[in-house]
Amino acid sequence: NDVLGHWFGVAASDMPGMHVRDIVESTFDLLKPRFDEVLTGHDASCELRFLRPDGSVAYAQVSLVSRTNLDLNAGFLMLITDVTRRKLAEQAEYDEKERFRITLNSIGDAVIATDIHGTVTFMNPIAETMTGWLGNDAIGEAVEQIMPLRDSNGCTIPNPIRLALRERRTVS
Repeated sequence: NDVLGHWFGVAASDMPGMHVRDIVESTFDLLKPRFDEVLTGHDASCELRFLRPDGSVAYAQVSLVSRTNLDLNAGFLMLITDVTRRKLAEQAEYDEKERFRITLNSIGDAVIATDIHGTVTFMNPIAETMTGWLGNDAIGEAVEQIMPLRDSNGCTIPNPIRLALRERRTVS
């Protein structure tokens, strides 16, 4: 349905009789194993990154549907769905999370994050030093296990994270 050839630089009217290699030139080597798979009667799919004729980057979900069991010549149907917007949004979300992680890892305060159950989900390096726990080992543990608090008499005191979670408010 790419009538004007925006995807691969070949108009739909020019495609009949062409080898698929000549249409998807830059990505043929990546698709070849999938073509071989679908020609054995197994459907296949993959995500693909390629350059459009105008030089822009595009992302596609490629689905290959076998046609070997029909009374036609063996072959396959190739469905290409533009997923560029989704991939760019995923990359932007990843970049934002990475900036957040770098910021938390570089500040001078200890940071311990938990889920709504008080289970540790993140610790920055300062919190690791302060608690003696490695972040990867602490993830999944109760916050009281990682950061036990005691008063001046050595008695265990409630963790303020539990109060913040229970009352859904900021605590000191």
